[in-house]
Amino acid sequence: MVDLTGGISEFIDLRDKRKIPSNLFQLLETSYKMKTLMGAAISPPERASSNEVQLLNGLVGGHAYSITGFKEIQLRPARVELVRLRNPWGHGEWKGAWSDHSPEMKQLSRDVRESLMFQDKDDGEFWMSFEDFKRNFDKLQLCHLQPDAVIQELEDNTDKQMWYMSIYRDSWRPGLTAGGCGRAPSPHLMWRNPQFFVTFDPPNPEHRSTMIVSLMTKQLDLKSSLAIGLRLFKLKQNGRLPTDRSAQQKVLKKYLQPLEGSPTFSYDREVTKRFSFKPGTYVIMPCTYNPDEEGEFILRVFTEAEADSGTMDKILFSFDETDAAVRDGGESLKDLFNKHTSGDQTMTARNLKEFLNTAAANKLQETVKFPLEFCKSLVAMGANETPSSLTFDDAKRIWKELKLIVEVYKEFDKDNSDAVDAFNLVAMFSKLGLPESGVSLNWSVLACVVQRYGGEDNSISLVDFIMATWKLKFVFKTFQEESTKKGEIGGNVYWSRNEMLKMSMLL
Repeated sequence: MVDLTGGISEFIDLRDKRKIPSNLFQLLETSYKMKTLMGAAISPPERASSNEVQLLNGLVGGHAYSITGFKEIQLRPARVELVRLRNPWGHGEWKGAWSDHSPEMKQLSRDVRESLMFQDKDDGEFWMSFEDFKRNFDKLQLCHLQPDAVIQELEDNTDKQMWYMSIYRDSWRPGLTAGGCGRAPSPHLMWRNPQFFVTFDPPNPEHRSTMIVSLMTKQLDLKSSLAIGLRLFKLKQNGRLPTDRSAQQKVLKKYLQPLEGSPTFSYDREVTKRFSFKPGTYVIMPCTYNPDEEGEFILRVFTEAEADSGTMDKILFSFDETDAAVRDGGESLKDLFNKHTSGDQTMTARNLKEFLNTAAANKLQETVKFPLEFCKSLVAMGANETPSSLTFDDAKRIWKELKLIVEVYKEFDKDNSDAVDAFNLVAMFSKLGLPESGVSLNWSVLACVVQRYGGEDNSISLVDFIMATWKLKFVFKTFQEESTKKGEIGGNVYWSRNEMLKMSMLL
């Protein structure tokens, strides 16, 4: 049904009768009102000679039935819960209580039977009590439809309601957002997984809202190589979770209350979980069982009531243009500048490359080979007076910022291997600026950084880190300048095609 309709599939195991939820009838009745398609099946008897076996009560073992209705009727001294099913063969019906020819059905008034749309004929459709349904059926499948599902039978039923749906496409990227399930020896990596929030705010604070979450992976040949699952947390305090993921593990007890996730991680294409919540903000974390497993996924969230939802995708990222912690001896830096400049006391891209390589060796004891193309970009982005060359003030400013970037990188390159795990990028970027500046970088952009500058093992070299950081800095600065100049608000700036092309050529 999922492939046919594009809906969310949910399975309920009825074999262990002691574990059947006490509110199952209400759950199914509500889902039916929300355009959910349902089916139920009976397992074939053990050592049966065929896949489908006719049972004495009229049902067929090893066979599936569609569920077409629910009804509660008042019979003294209690109410009776009924469920209507249909045999896809178009004949063969239940012979027990509330069947077509049963005493229970015959005792009903004509009006009640009409409300049940009762027809006394062997057409494969029949009623039975919900208690008999639970005793006889072993499996229950629900397919919750998207709001835009086109099914004529449901469109014609104006009594049906609709689910509110949010859909997110994301991925687990080794070295970046593939954090695993949080098991030892690396439980802290779990916080690198993509995270999504859902906020319920109904008028009645005691009202519980239903949420159904589906996690589906992209597969080849309908085979899954990933064990996937869902983790869920409730935000204890009002407001949003701090967006600095590097600090989330430290504030877990303060901000988050772990809730039930998927009982086990499975290799199924789709994992679905149903939740019922009071008002509040909840965090959904799709994850694989093992860290550093690559895959793409679709997360769909169906809610009974309208809810606010989105991605927890912002990390703090900023730069201080007047960083006082980076200091150089003006005399020696000036000497280096003079040594690598042209006769007019300006520096070209080729001069800048030699200047930076020498400065890194002399002042940082680092062998850094800056690519000429990157130096051309530095000249184009960093020149204040002439677009093709740098003055001493330009070069000094560039050096100070590059020096800070190198120093931050070396903090994480503890073995001097010139390879830092991309998992550290969040903390590295945070060290390059002040959180209160409020400049944000979302995880989809960070994934592009790893895709463009990361190695095959998702590590970042010093030169690649410098180039990525500098480009991000330039784009952020340009965005802020344009936003101020054009008076744009809300985090959006309109750029013409030529303006966009001009900035792209400078990178």
